[in-house]
Amino acid sequence: MRKLMLFIFLLNLLPVKAQVWCTPNAEWYFNRASDWYNLLGYTKMNYVGNFTVNTVNCQKLVRQSTYYSNWYQSLQNQADTMYTTLSNNVVYKYYPTTNSLDTIYNFNANIGDKWSLSPKTQTTCAKSRVTVIDTGHKFIQGVYLKWQKVIINGYFMTGYTLTPLTDTIIERLGSLKYSLLFTYNLCPWATDGPGPESLRCYSDNQIINYTQTTLTCNYYALPTGINDLKTTDIGLKIYPNPANDLLNVTPIGVEASNSKIKIYNSLGQLIREEEITFKENRAVINTKDLANGVYVLTLFTSASLSTSFSAQSDGGQSISKRFVVAR
Repeated sequence: MRKLMLFIFLLNLLPVKAQVWCTPNAEWYFNRASDWYNLLGYTKMNYVGNFTVNTVNCQKLVRQSTYYSNWYQSLQNQADTMYTTLSNNVVYKYYPTTNSLDTIYNFNANIGDKWSLSPKTQTTCAKSRVTVIDTGHKFIQGVYLKWQKVIINGYFMTGYTLTPLTDTIIERLGSLKYSLLFTYNLCPWATDGPGPESLRCYSDNQIINYTQTTLTCNYYALPTGINDLKTTDIGLKIYPNPANDLLNVTPIGVEASNSKIKIYNSLGQLIREEEITFKENRAVINTKDLANGVYVLTLFTSASLSTSFSAQSDGGQSISKRFVVAR
């Protein structure tokens, strides 16, 4: 019996291997460069679920960008959809219209291993390559994640190399400085350049508010002054936290007269989904049936509601926050 208890104790000390990509409630904020001005906006990206596209099992990512456009002389808000697919710890970007894949992250890669980015559009163009030069593991808020230090080599045309870029890639988070998800292809002049959209913040069902900025995740700049930084002030207030039998939910900066929520446990398992109604910008949720523990509440705002909850989960604006039940 003592040997069994010792074995269980030692087993609990071993690091838990984390899911490498698109865990429940995964949410990213990136820098988003404006056109012509050296100003920063932001791109928010949410993982909204798995969907089968052309028989391919995909993770659907919804992106919403806010930035100042000198061309239009106004603040721009754009939204689009991206698909990735995961196979044996390799993340591919999937293009439904051409039914093609690009390797984005290879979390199996070790020192010296390489992979190519976007496919060539002309035979005179060379593919950019990612080379791993160091690797290891680290804990982020108790989650054990693999990291890779990489060099990104881009090319103008075959034989002409651009200045190499150095970056770090972390499981779940992706690349920190040069987003490999947002590659561009300018062949025959240049190919496969990584986007300038460096990571600001990341959250999921276990990691809350990993940040690389001293400002809010959703700040943006306007051309009226170098220090003219704004924020969309979108958030979620949950109280009391820890909760007992009731939880108050107040959205900040969004319209939420009629909304829907999902609640996940600490393992990322969906345990409840329901419609809620706000009165004076506050809704009360019964938590009597929730055991003591850590949970994540995701609110889908009324601005993005559709006719069914499953369709709503397929996109739109969502806000997530962690809460604790303790009695």
